[in-house]
Amino acid sequence: MTLELETIKRKDIYDENPDLSWVDKKRLESMDMGYWHFIGILAVAEIRINGISETISSPGLWNIESDSDESDLNEIYQDQKDELAAMLRELGFSDAQLLEVVQE
Repeated sequence: MTLELETIKRKDIYDENPDLSWVDKKRLESMDMGYWHFIGILAVAEIRINGISETISSPGLWNIESDSDESDLNEIYQDQKDELAAMLRELGFSDAQLLEVVQE
C-alpha cells in the first residue's frame, strides 16, 4: 500500500448549535447583530492511498468564538493537527511523512 500526504490545512466551520448558556446578554446581542459567531476548528488532510485521493479530518473543537485572538485560534489548530497526526500514524503514515506537512 502506498501512502502519500499532500496537505494539512485549517478549516473553520460555522457552529450551528453552540452552547450559549455561559454567554452574557451584551455578548449575545453583539452576536445577534452579526459581529461574531461560534465556530469549530479542524485540521484536514488531503491524502492518497494507492493513488486514490481521500480527505480525513480531526474531530475538531467546537463552541469557539470567531473573534477570538488569532494566536488562540492557531493554538487550537495546532492541537487539532497533533490529533490528526496521531490518526494518520494509525493509518500507516511515517513520522518523516508527517513532519514535512505538519510543521507548515
